[in-house]
Amino acid sequence: MWSAKRRIDLGTARSLVLGAFALGAGLVYFLDPQNGLPRRVRVREQLERAREKLRGQGERVEQARLREVRSTGAEPETRDSLF
Repeated sequence: MWSAKRRIDLGTARSLVLGAFALGAGLVYFLDPQNGLPRRVRVREQLERAREKLRGQGERVEQARLREVRSTGAEPETRDSLF
């Protein structure tokens, strides 16, 4: 499959090593038998609040777009009925 040797430059190698350390540290932090469960619960709650906030903002944007479409759609009808 890989017949040619691939060289990885020093910057890429550093990024890979740092990424692996960060991933390992995150796993240890969240999978800690004593304190990991409260941390996971806290992160889950924060993500749920953020999702609800984004959902609410999305609904407001959608309602604003519908109002805009309805208002521009009604404008020609109103103009036609006046003239």
